[in-house]
Amino acid sequence: MKWFRKLYVWSMNIKLYMAFYFFIIAFAMGIVELISGGDSLKLLTLLEMALACTVIGLMQIVLLNDSVDYSKGIVFGRSVAWVALSTGATVGVALLFGWFTGYPAWSLPAFAAFLLISLTLTLLGLKFEQEADTVYLNENLRKFKQKQ
Repeated sequence: MKWFRKLYVWSMNIKLYMAFYFFIIAFAMGIVELISGGDSLKLLTLLEMALACTVIGLMQIVLLNDSVDYSKGIVFGRSVAWVALSTGATVGVALLFGWFTGYPAWSLPAFAAFLLISLTLTLLGLKFEQEADTVYLNENLRKFKQKQ
């Protein structure tokens, strides 16, 4: 049963990250579409985005597992690798499936920059969450020690 719990939590984390990245990518594509005079995204493009988000989520779980310590900052080997690989993979999927075909030339570099910033801010959010958890756990430890 322990393996099931571990697998379940692992899959929930991936789905959470996938949904978050899907929102970021769909938002960026929607803005490009709106600026370019359109008003909708194709269903096939949304499915391709979901595929890209699955890859990003899996890479994050593999490279930045729960044991990562952000106390010294968010810029370290695995985090830089994850941001670079995720951005590169997503831009590669966008080129492969022609997400920006027919859009202005600036749209792909702007998309890549937006994604890079968003992924970096995600790492910052994870650092803040880890710091808040540390404060919470230390406070509970202090209370526990006072009871004894």
